[in-house]
Amino acid sequence: MARCGRRRSSRRKGGGASTASYRAREYGIHSALPISKAWRLSESARKRGGLPVAFFPVRMERYAEVSAHVMETLRRFIFLVEQVSIDEAYFDLSSCESYTFAEEICRKIKATIRQEERLTASVGIGPKTEAELTKIGVKTIKTMRRF
Repeated sequence: MARCGRRRSSRRKGGGASTASYRAREYGIHSALPISKAWRLSESARKRGGLPVAFFPVRMERYAEVSAHVMETLRRFIFLVEQVSIDEAYFDLSSCESYTFAEEICRKIKATIRQEERLTASVGIGPKTEAELTKIGVKTIKTMRRF
C-alpha cells in the first residue's frame, strides 16, 4: 500500500507518496517518491510475480485529526513534547530514573496509540543532543520491524 498526495486525477502523474507499507518499501517505494516512479516500481514488481501495490489518496483532514490525538496521548505520559511535524515528535524523558523506566514509558505510549488509534508507532530513546542519530536508529528499527 502506498498513500499518495495527487495533484491530478491520474495515478501515474503528479504528487508523491506520503507513506508506504513494508511490502511497498521492498519494491523501492518510499515517502516523497513521485507517484509516477512509485507506479513504475509497483508494475515492475508485479511483472516479476510480486503483489500489486494499492494506491490511495491522502486524507489530510483525517491525518491531522489522528495526529492531534497521538500528540495528546504523548502529553498524557510526558510533560515536555516537541512536535516537529504532523507525524513526528521528540519528548523529554530525562527525569526517568533509569533507561528501563524510560523504555517502559515508551512501551506504554506505543500500546496506548495502538489501542486508541489502531496505529503502530516507532520510538527511539537517545540523548537530546543526538536527535538525528536517534531518528536514524528508529528508521533502522522500523526496517527491522522491531520495538
